Order: sequence, then C-alpha cells, then structure tokens
Amino acid sequence: MEDNFYRFTDLCHVNQPENSYWCWAACAEKMIKGLYSKSEIGTSKCEIVSYYKNHVLSTYNNDDQLNLTSCCSDSGEFFNECNIGLKDKHFIKIFNKAGFECEEFLETNNLKNIDFIIEKLEENDSPIVLKLNTSMAHMVLISGYGKTPECNYVFIGDPSPGIGEKYVRFDVFLEEYILNSNVAKFWASKVKKVDVNNKNLALDPNVTNDLEEFSKSFNSKIDKINNLKSKFRVNISFINENLDTEESSLINENYQKEWKDFDSLSTILCIPKVPTGFHLEFDLLENIREKITLDEEISDLHIINFNEFFTTGVIRDNSGVKEIKPINFPLNYKLDNSWQEYDKFYSALQKQPKGVFFED
Repeated sequence: MEDNFYRFTDLCHVNQPENSYWCWAACAEKMIKGLYSKSEIGTSKCEIVSYYKNHVLSTYNNDDQLNLTSCCSDSGEFFNECNIGLKDKHFIKIFNKAGFECEEFLETNNLKNIDFIIEKLEENDSPIVLKLNTSMAHMVLISGYGKTPECNYVFIGDPSPGIGEKYVRFDVFLEEYILNSNVAKFWASKVKKVDVNNKNLALDPNVTNDLEEFSKSFNSKIDKINNLKSKFRVNISFINENLDTEESSLINENYQKEWKDFDSLSTILCIPKVPTGFHLEFDLLENIREKITLDEEISDLHIINFNEFFTTGVIRDNSGVKEIKPINFPLNYKLDNSWQEYDKFYSALQKQPKGVFFED
C-alpha cells in the first residue's frame, strides 16, 4: 500500500482576524473561494459577517441600530460592533446562502470511523465542518485524509491565528477531538449546483514521499523554535474563573508540555501530525518579544491565557507584588495594557463580555 494523502487542494487557508470571533466566517470564505460555490452573501469574511449582521441578526433582534453598510473599514479592519459569533440555529441558513447544502449530525461517534469520514469527503466532495466545545465554541474543517501502510490521518484546518492546517494521525484526532468530547456536533457539506465530473478532492502535492527529506526540513524548523524559546524562562498557566494561578496550573498541567523543547522528528513512520505549514508558537513568542523589551523583564515570566475572555498576558513578581501585562485581548475590551497589579487587572477583566467564537 502506498502513502496517499488527499485534500481539497484549491482550498487556501484563511485565518480569522486576531482578537475576533470570526472562525465561522473564515471557514466560509475558505470554502466559497476554494470550491467555487455560488455564494449569495459575498466571498470575503467581511461580506459574510455584514450579511449575517444586517439580514439575519437584525431580523431576529428587530434593532435598526445593528445595521452597518459594511463590517470593515476601507483598510480592512473590522468594527467592534461586528465581532460576533454564528448561532447554531443560523448555521445551515448562512452556509446555504454561501452555496452549500449541509447535513447536521448530533451523533459524533460517527467520527470514530475513518471510513465514514473518507466516505463523506469523497461522496460530497466538500469539507466536514466541526463545532468544538473547548473553553469557548469554535469551528474547524476536516478537508482531507491520508493513508499509509502504518496509519491513517485526517486533514484539519483551524482558522485560529498561528494554528493553520495539518494532517493529524487518526488516533491523535480521536483523543484530542472525540474522546475528550471536544466535538459538539458536525455538518457534512456539499456544494450546490456543482459539475459532478469536476472533483475537488485530489492527491496532495505538498506531502513528500521522501520521509528523510521531510524529517530534515521539519527538524530545521524545530531547531529555530527551540532556539527562540531558549530566550525565555517561561511557564504557561491556563486560568479558569474562580481558580488562582497555582490551582489552574496544576489542573491544566498537560498544557505545560507545549512549552518544552520539541523533540526532533525521527524517520520512523506514523508521525503524529504532518503540517503543510509550520506556525506553532512563533506568533505568540514573537508578539511577547516585541512587547517585552527590557532584558530584566524576560525572566521567570508566566504566560497566562484567560480562555473565556480571549486574553493573554504575562505575569511577574515585582518586589512581592504580582503584576500582569496584557499582551492580546479583544479590541472592544476596556483594559490597561501596561504593567499593573494582578488583582486590579483581574477585576477589570471580569467586567468585560466573555468571548464566543460560535454560539449555541
């Protein structure tokens, strides 16, 4: 059996804007442009969100104040009023307007069967859309699969900035997405009014058959990341509401491994994840390096991610006083981005609206 990796090769990865809840719009844009659907609501994230806000949400809310001609400025920046998630009940309506027929599945156990996934991808010639329930709801796409003599893969595209696309080994997919109950539901999509003789699913030209060559390239990128990480003595803590830093860090200790040096890739087959791009942690580390400029500040920092508020910061001890400096947070949040006392910041953060990527 040969190594065969298939995906919708005309799909180009689309990131959602940083500090936005537009994962759903990024997925829609990616599908519209890559599968050439006959969209009635535009092709860009901004056009899609503008339609949703003006023609769907405004109808339900009966609020004329919601209407904006466009959700983006001439420079492409989105307006805070348009930083909205897609409600479950509107998913099929919006994607239908985008040119897709969608079948909803509430039984996620179907995804435990690789043959079911392959059948849906080949039969419908369009991605499977997953709704994830982690700290907040989120949308990702399954838009391909891989088969080798040793193992199977699914191709996952995540619009979160810095995540990108990769082939995920099937047992890893089951553990991370299914067994941990991260997938709340999913939709099998299909392009409306399509030429059945023109297939979108094709052999992936970006996955090399030369594992030694792939390993060498992959390891070179790993070395660069490890070198960058060596400049920071850093711990990461994921904060949940009503938990202090130490408690939350213990509960989420499995996340600590994300900040250890990456191991070099061996030439043994069945790599857990095969990326077509390599984003990983560069974005966050570069952002921190740009904003934390003094050498004495880059020492024993704790990187803090407040999942429910889509906010990241760094914590330090300043003569016995715990201080925090926000690094990333939604544009509509009224927060001070300088070093400040942790308790004061946390109190201000609790007054901000919690983030939602994809609403129920």
